This record gives sequence, C-alpha cells and structure tokens, in this order.
Amino acid sequence: MKASPGRAGCLSHKNCWRCLLIPINLLNQVRQTLRLKHISRSTENIYLHSILDYIYFHKKRHP
Repeated sequence: MKASPGRAGCLSHKNCWRCLLIPINLLNQVRQTLRLKHISRSTENIYLHSILDYIYFHKKRHP
C-alpha cells in the first residue's frame, strides 16, 4: 500500500509524520464516514489519531 504525502493526514497536523505513513484509503474512508455522520472536525482528528495509535501499537500488522 502506498501513502500519499500531504493528503493522508489529519486536518490539524498537515505535516504529521504518522499520518504520512498510513495508506490514504483507510484514513479517507474513516474521514468520509465521520463527515457523513456530521461529526465535528476536532472529534474527527481525535478519532484519526486514535486509529493511528492503534495501528502503530500493533507495529503495522493485523492484530
């Protein structure tokens, strides 16, 4: 899977190093789902970073 720099990050940290390493598809799917449910942007950022923390905790492997 390929990451796309500058597009796969959270909205508040456009140059977040963790966001640049995750494939763009997963984060965009989560972001799109949250926006369809009218979740606030700050909550969206918290969710995205929680997902990133989970992924990095498992060392980018399926748990």
